[in-house]
Amino acid sequence: MLLGASDQDTVDQVLRVTVYRNLFESSTQRMPHCRCGYCHVVNNYYKNWSYYAIGARVHARVLSELNVFEAGSHLEVTPWYNQFNSDLTPTIVSSKDLFLKGATFHEFMKYGTLSATQDDYPAYKVPTVATNSLASLVSNCSGVLFGSKLDDCLASQ
Repeated sequence: MLLGASDQDTVDQVLRVTVYRNLFESSTQRMPHCRCGYCHVVNNYYKNWSYYAIGARVHARVLSELNVFEAGSHLEVTPWYNQFNSDLTPTIVSSKDLFLKGATFHEFMKYGTLSATQDDYPAYKVPTVATNSLASLVSNCSGVLFGSKLDDCLASQ
């Protein structure tokens, strides 16, 4: 999930994206990876990523909020490697995330703190659930919903 066309596309500075209520299991990277703009990553369940879960560059602003990160072989949610001349211009902030099995989150605070109600999203609000019930909700409510899966989803709300 690469958001923002390229490092040179300044038009992406107006990008406003919400990544909401997804199950990411055994994925490699870019869940999402944001360039420029603002990305609100909220109420997602991450399990066993390979390289990294959330990434950003080129002045992107990413707020990770109320997500669950259950580590597998890789612990760092947002790794950054200086030996690769990494772009250190983004802001990546974690708010009320739950970290399991040793998962860690490296915050990049180039531009200060972020919130989902700042100028990026005036009067913005998505319905969220606490991290302790997120795994069940996302497992029941991801993908195509019909029959008993729809009933399970509605019951978990």
